Order: sequence, then C-alpha cells, then structure tokens
Amino acid sequence: GTSDVYEYWGTFIPITSIILVGIGLWRWLTRGGRRFLPIATLAAVTLALTLDPGHWASRVIRALPLCDGYRVFARFFPFFMFFLMVFACLGLDAMLRRWKSGARYGVITVLLLTAAVELYPYRMQPSPVKHLPMRPQDRARLDRSLYVLVIPRGEYHQIHDTYQVALDMPCVKLSYVSRESDKARACRMPCFPATYGAEPFADMAALQDELQALNVGYLLVEDKRDLTYLPLGGDVVAEWDSEVLLRLE
Repeated sequence: GTSDVYEYWGTFIPITSIILVGIGLWRWLTRGGRRFLPIATLAAVTLALTLDPGHWASRVIRALPLCDGYRVFARFFPFFMFFLMVFACLGLDAMLRRWKSGARYGVITVLLLTAAVELYPYRMQPSPVKHLPMRPQDRARLDRSLYVLVIPRGEYHQIHDTYQVALDMPCVKLSYVSRESDKARACRMPCFPATYGAEPFADMAALQDELQALNVGYLLVEDKRDLTYLPLGGDVVAEWDSEVLLRLE
C-alpha cells in the first residue's frame, strides 16, 4: 500500500459532486444501456488502486517492469474523480433538461449553497505555498537549469513540495534518496558513494563533487544552524528568517 496515511491528506469528494453523481447513476441505472459501462468500470478500477485494499493492487503493479519503485497509490485518486465526473455531468444534464422548473431550481440552490460551504472544508488545511521573497536582481541571477537541494529542518512535510513553486526551480529533498527502490539505489551508489552512502556528510569534498555531477547547483537550508555541520562552499543568494539559499561552488 502507500507508505504513509498522510499521503491522503486533503483528499475528499465534495458533497456537491456526490449529489450530481447520484443523480447521474440513477438515470443510467433506470434507463439501462451499456454506453457508460466502460466509464463505471474505469472508475471502480481507479478507486481500487487508490485505496489498495489488501495491497493486491500494489503487489501486481510493483511486479511489472519499471514499477517496483511505485509508492503513492493515492495518486490514482484524480483519475477516479475524472471518471466519476462523467456521471456528475450526466446527472446535471438530467436535472437541467428533464426535471420540472421547481425541483430544478430547488436542487440548484442547494448545490450552490453546498459548494460555497465546501470552499472551507472542516479541519482540512491544504498545503500553503512557502513564500520566499527575493529581490528582482537576485531572482534574475538564478540558474533554473540546476536543481535545488532542500535540507529540511525536521521531518518531511508537504510544504517542501512547494519550494519549486516559490523559487520556480526544480527541487529535490534528501528524503528522496531513501524513497528510491533498492535496485535504483544499488545502481547509483557505485557512482555517487558520498551521496548514497550510509553517512552522506562524512566527506564534504566528495559530496560537493557528486552534487555537481547530479546537476545540483543550489542548497536551500531551512535552519541556518545546519550550516555548522554542512561546510559546503558557496555564495549566499538570499536569506530569510531561518532559511538560506546558497549557490554551490
């Protein structure tokens, strides 16, 4: 299954969609026909892949070539929603075309009010984008063909995924090293022993050479105090409350 239950944070089906899907399914089932059967099948399959009950789906996929490192099956959820929206459109079409005006306007009013309420889901906080304001001249100097290596302050959080939005640059995290499959890690370790070894910070000179070979040109440290044990040479591009962005030598 998925590596962590937190991969499902922020995943929900709006009540507005559930109502429209219910109307669409009712119309499809009462009128019969096989026109939407492939869509219903694909929706069921992607839902099974998303939930991965009994881990049978993950075992099958990871047995395929090039799929042994697939980790987050919750990412099938958008595909499930895509197929589900076909029935939501069917329900909306049935409501607008075939219902009497009184019932139609009543349901539309309920849907609009529900949609307004659902803009603020209860006890759900989408990951905000981490804003890192920079002077225009500093931002213009960034080489966006290089990667930014993020050194997190603590455990991995969803906000780390927003650095590439804030900087408009490709970012990688140290946590990704441990997420790779055993085959990929074994393939890379002979070429990059300082990065993929048991102690990646044991030989700083070798680590810096390997980072350059991996096309990593910047270092974003969430806690400036971490630079005391990361004596990597570089120039400070920008500095914030606790973060600092370095251009590696």
